[in-house]
Amino acid sequence: MYNIGSDEEMTIKDIAKKIIEITGSKSVIKFTEGFAHDHKYRLPNLEKIYSIGWKRNVGLEEGLEKTIEYFKERLKK
Repeated sequence: MYNIGSDEEMTIKDIAKKIIEITGSKSVIKFTEGFAHDHKYRLPNLEKIYSIGWKRNVGLEEGLEKTIEYFKERLKK
C-alpha cells in the first residue's frame, strides 16, 4: 500500500472534524500553543505519477471512512 497525494486539500482542523463526524464521537479538539504549526499537508507535484497513468480510486472522505472502519474492526478482536 502506498500513500499518494491527490488534488484534494483540507486543513488539519477540517480533517479532525470529519473524523469526529464519521466516528460519531464527542468533539475533543483542543488547541495548544506552540504545537502543530502546520495547518495542512499536501504531497506536492503529482505530475510524474499521473504521467504513468495512475488515477486515484478513493477520495479523501471515503479513505477516512475506510481507515476508521478498518481500525474499528481490528479493535473488536
